[in-house]
Amino acid sequence: CHMTVSLLAAAMVDYQIVGRARRAKLRVLAQYLRENKVDKSLAMSVQKHIEERLAHNELLVEDSVPALALLSSSLRYTLRFQIQLPELLRYPLFRLLINMHRPLMQQACMEAVCFKHFPRDDEAFVAATPAAKAYSL
Repeated sequence: CHMTVSLLAAAMVDYQIVGRARRAKLRVLAQYLRENKVDKSLAMSVQKHIEERLAHNELLVEDSVPALALLSSSLRYTLRFQIQLPELLRYPLFRLLINMHRPLMQQACMEAVCFKHFPRDDEAFVAATPAAKAYSL
C-alpha cells in the first residue's frame, strides 16, 4: 500500500515538473514573439505549432541517455547495431552487406548511421537548400 502511494506521489510530482517546464517554454516563446512585434495571426500559428510539438513525446535518442557512455565500445556497437538493424534490413543493399560482413556494418553503423525522427508535418527537405546529410525515408 505504501509503495503504491509513493509511486503515485512520484508520478504526480513528475507530471507537475513537466507541466511547469512546458508552461515556461510557452511563456518565453510568447515573450519572444511580443518583443519582436510578430503579427498576432502569425504568433498564434507559431504558438499552436509549438503547443502541438510539446504535446507529443519524442523518442529518446542515444545522446539523451548519459549512462550509455559507460558501456564498452564493443557493447555500445552491438547495442546500436541491434537498434538500427530492423530499419537497415528494409534495404536490399544493406541486407547484402550485413550478410557479407556483419562486423564491418556494425562499425559503419557506429560511425556513419544515425536515426532522425521528424515530427509530423516537419520538413526533411527544403527546396533550393543544400543538403548536409543523406536521408532515407
